[in-house]
This record gives sequence, C-alpha cells and structure tokens, in this order.
Amino acid sequence: EWNGCGETYPGGQPAGCWGQTAGGYGDGVGTGATSGQWIIEDSKFRYNTSDGLDLLYARLTGASITIRRTLAVGNAGNQIKTTGPVTIENSIIIGNCGFFHGKSFTYNVDDCRALGSALVMTLNRGNRASVVNTTLASQGDCLIGADCSENGGCNGSEKVYLRNNIFQGYADYLQPDEKTCLVYEETIPGNPFDLDYSIVNNVKDTCPGAHNLCRTPLVVNATLANFDAHLQAGSPAINAGLAGAAPLTDFDNLARDSLPDMGAYEYR
Repeated sequence: EWNGCGETYPGGQPAGCWGQTAGGYGDGVGTGATSGQWIIEDSKFRYNTSDGLDLLYARLTGASITIRRTLAVGNAGNQIKTTGPVTIENSIIIGNCGFFHGKSFTYNVDDCRALGSALVMTLNRGNRASVVNTTLASQGDCLIGADCSENGGCNGSEKVYLRNNIFQGYADYLQPDEKTCLVYEETIPGNPFDLDYSIVNNVKDTCPGAHNLCRTPLVVNATLANFDAHLQAGSPAINAGLAGAAPLTDFDNLARDSLPDMGAYEYR
C-alpha cells in the first residue's frame, strides 16, 4: 500500500503521492518478465499510485496465477492485472481509480491510469481465466477487460469463465457522461466471456446470461469511498449462486452453505 507516496514522521501519514507522468511510479506489486506459479491469498493491495497488483509480465512459459480472498482498492490504475491462466475467487476488487483526486497528500497522480478498469487479464493462446464469487466495482472504463498477449496468437479458444460474481458499475471517471462497461475485449477472436449466475448493476452494457440478475445487489455500502461488500438481508445475491462453481468458503474463509450466495461474502 501507498507505493508512490512519501510518509510523514513521526505521524506515519501519506504525503507527496505522485504518479508516472510526474516522474514517480507506484505499483503495489509489479515484476519484469517472469514465470512461476503465483499464489496470492489473504492479501491487500491498496492506495498505490499506479496499479495494485501488476502481473502483466508473468508471461514466460509455465507461469500461472491464483488469487484468493484478496482485496484490491483505491489504486490509481488497474486494481489487478494478470497474464496467462488465472483463477480468482472470493476476492473484492474496488476500482475507485480516482481515489487520489483532490486529497491533501496528492502531489500529482494519474487518475484512472490505463483507463482504470478494475480487473485486466491478458491471455495467451488457449488460456482459460476463471473469476468466481468475487465482488467487483469500478468507476474506470470497465469492470473487466481482456486482451490477447502480443505473442499469444489467440485463436478464439480462449475463455474467461465468470460465475457467482457481483458487478457494480458507476459513472466512468474519465467520461462521466457514460457508465463503466461490464466486460470488454478487442484483440481476441470471438467473445471469450462466459458470464452467468451473477448480479449486474448500473453498467452501460445489456445484461447477458440466462441466469444473471440485473438489479442492485444490496451490499451494506455501495458508495465507492466506503464500499462494503457484505450483503444486506434481502439481497438478491443470497442463495442465488451456482453451487457447482462456488468455493467451499468465502472471503473470510468461513464455510458457504449448500445454497451459496453470489459475491465474496456468504450472508450470515
């Protein structure tokens, strides 16, 4: 957290946050070209002046990424960025990419850098990405973006499997007369998105999928500044998930029941 910022002493408060165009840089975690089996669990990536988690360059042979029970919020670029086969479950991705705007500790930050989409996935030929029981919100260009890697040679077999998620859109920070889009790709042949059994609210797209619910998810707090992904009583997400797709536990690593809820939290 707070990469790209200074810190006051002895108060320990952020100060002088600056972004790439001002000569700074601030991914929470980023790499050069790398391989490896990346497993990220019970983690937080927040308030960095570029991307939160940037694994765009995990593109060498054999690389794979698994993300569980992870929070990404308040980063000025993309909240999470991946390449290759990826599994994301029980996570909370809040794309309030304009977080730094007007703050007393902001020197010069590129608000919604790289369009500020909450989750961006780059796929190689034949890759499969899976996002299940995750709560996503975004004021960036889109909630989820997918594209083909430069050397991926995608052939249309690439898939992004989306189940039991909550998608909450807002006004696009960079184009406030539009809403954020749900999903977007332009370099993969065909449509890679397989999206069903999810809640979709306040996006500029039509609501796809035979079992999607196009209504407010009734989370505890839906404001970007104080987003709380817990479900309220009466939320349409309760007991509405696809059982075969749901992990056995939720964001808090507590058991889900036989009728799993959509989103990161099981209602209790």
